[in-house]
Amino acid sequence: MRRYLSALAVAVALSASPGLAPARAQGVAIEVSGWERSTAATGTIYYRCGGATCAPGSTVSYRPQERAQFAPLAAFRAQHELVNQRMITASQGRIARVETVDASENDTAGQRSQSVVKIIEFTDGRREAMATSIVSDGTRHFSIVSTAPSQVVAQTNLQTFLPMVMLSGHIGGKPPSQ
Repeated sequence: MRRYLSALAVAVALSASPGLAPARAQGVAIEVSGWERSTAATGTIYYRCGGATCAPGSTVSYRPQERAQFAPLAAFRAQHELVNQRMITASQGRIARVETVDASENDTAGQRSQSVVKIIEFTDGRREAMATSIVSDGTRHFSIVSTAPSQVVAQTNLQTFLPMVMLSGHIGGKPPSQ
């Protein structure tokens, strides 16, 4: 279900802290303590919480993008309101409601990002938080999605992985694949 939701979020959206380990030169794989890494056929790289250093049920995925287009923040938020509706429709009855609770942008040290945080309510009563960002340093562009049991955890995971995603592009010129 988590893989489905992450894949759904990435597909629909696209129509730094403890646990971060240093990069390894061999194979350009970047490991994060407590997280299990896999790569989908689409090139999306997934990390799933598998240890005591992360919140159970957390997933973070990222994917390189051809380019990043940054709309004004109000337009970015409005775009995600449409994405929310598409998520509900594409879920085939599994998602009851998606609420955008925050939208923000950041421009620091030549790295620009726009982020949105959502609460997803499933028809079976479960709730999950999703934090999504588009990030660019002007030459490399990525989308990153974090899902977790709570909003705070989803946002923390996003901030944990953001530097690692940008670092992966510097090491090998593009994100690693296995």
